[in-house]
Amino acid sequence: MAEKKISPTMQELWGKIFAVESANPGSFSLKTLGLLKQLTQKDAQIFCNAVNLASKRKGESSLKVILGYYQKKEYLVALWFAQKTIDLTYLNLV
Repeated sequence: MAEKKISPTMQELWGKIFAVESANPGSFSLKTLGLLKQLTQKDAQIFCNAVNLASKRKGESSLKVILGYYQKKEYLVALWFAQKTIDLTYLNLV
């Protein structure tokens, strides 16, 4: 499969997949390999960026990409109070 990909980057990706699969047969399912076969270089780059942003919690084995977060009401009240009393805005905090 690696020889069908034109870009050197994609050939490198397939080489790594082949190395893992050779050392540990069955590491990748046929469904996963089929999906990877359809990836463009742009898709692969987006996926790599997402993996670089991923993290896992202590005791968990799977990676997660955090897309947003929830703020407790108390935090929002404290932020509002800081803005009103000392003219501290969100932009000053960032």
